[in-house]
Amino acid sequence: MLLVPLVVALGFATPPPQQRPWRTPRLYEKGATFFSASEIQNAQLRVAGADTLDEDVAAPAVAVPSVVPPIMSGGFFSAEEMAAAARRAAAEDEWDGDAPAAVVEDKVLDDLEEEEEEEEEEEEAAEDAEEDAEIMDALDASDPSEGYDDYTAPLRLTPDRLRASDLNELLMPDYLSRHKFNVSPMQAFGTVFKWDAVLTGLGDANLHAWEDVSEKHGFRVPTEDDVLRSSALMPELAIQRTFGWTSDWGECQKLAIEYKEHFRRTVATHTFAPQEGAIEWLTLLKEYEVPRTLLSPLDLPSTDGIIASADMEGFFDTVVSAEDGAETDEQGVLVSAIKMKRPPARCVFFVDDPYAVTSAHDAGAKAVAVMGKYPGYELKHAERRVSALDELSLMALREIFAGDLADGDFGPDGSPTNQGLVPLPQTEVS
Repeated sequence: MLLVPLVVALGFATPPPQQRPWRTPRLYEKGATFFSASEIQNAQLRVAGADTLDEDVAAPAVAVPSVVPPIMSGGFFSAEEMAAAARRAAAEDEWDGDAPAAVVEDKVLDDLEEEEEEEEEEEEAAEDAEEDAEIMDALDASDPSEGYDDYTAPLRLTPDRLRASDLNELLMPDYLSRHKFNVSPMQAFGTVFKWDAVLTGLGDANLHAWEDVSEKHGFRVPTEDDVLRSSALMPELAIQRTFGWTSDWGECQKLAIEYKEHFRRTVATHTFAPQEGAIEWLTLLKEYEVPRTLLSPLDLPSTDGIIASADMEGFFDTVVSAEDGAETDEQGVLVSAIKMKRPPARCVFFVDDPYAVTSAHDAGAKAVAVMGKYPGYELKHAERRVSALDELSLMALREIFAGDLADGDFGPDGSPTNQGLVPLPQTEVS
């Protein structure tokens, strides 16, 4: 019981440690890199209170009050940080030697925090820029043919690598589109028109171009049937397989380039006109806002000029031209589906030859054949055959997909019905 008061008394009786002389703390001569705030403040006070300065006092220690601002005790600061803070305060004329120590301490600490935040922001910005650059380099270096980078990658493939199954999945109408198609069912379909089905004169220009190439090189002049069969093939394949001019692929490419040059010159001087019933059918589709695409073998400026000369401006929403890279009718239908944002299974290809009907089916689309160039029995594999486009109606267009509806393939709003989708709610108007 008596030990506790004794220990306490001894503790209070212990004399405080002696203060070191003011010359002892050599702020800049000390071996340590960091100094406590209390040491700096005490040195400043002792140097400022000295009446005379001894020669033994180092110059940096004497300069402490004018270089290093007083800081309240607590924490350690490097000499570089203190000198930088003093220089900033002197340059901004915001630090007064007579200011309270707490105010100066807050100012220096705020400056240090701002510097740290700026450095962190710069580092984060540099890291983000580096990550963005790596992502862009990876996307540029990626080959879509080796695999899909993301969900929509199949839409960016070249025409020769497009697949109807991928497009049917990606271009399926979403929730809002299904609501829209419930109100306007015809807008769920897409229509693609081959050039010869809506405009006259292209077959003659095509025949004249092939005749010019054959006469120039002394080849057998192709017949009209040969040219019709070649319309569904690449020019190189037509030269090699249909015309039989040469089996050398390099020579086929040279002849194909010559054919394209002759064809452009012939088209520039040729006169085109709408096919019978084309204006009436296109007007009806435009009235009900059914997407319409023209499949053209020409470049876009030439196509626009011919459409304008035939008084058919405004009838087509989009055009698949030579710039799109579609080399066959099948590729043209798939590119058209992407431009119209309709799955190929919801598209109808209007053609006038049996080869284009086959191309439409290869692309997963339906085909409507216009008889005239070919008899009806050669077009029997088309979903519908007509003598002219004005024989069609909107109900006939919907009947083309009646088989799909019966098989549970697609619903009236363009969505698949074999996936257990819940019907859209119907609002009753009182």
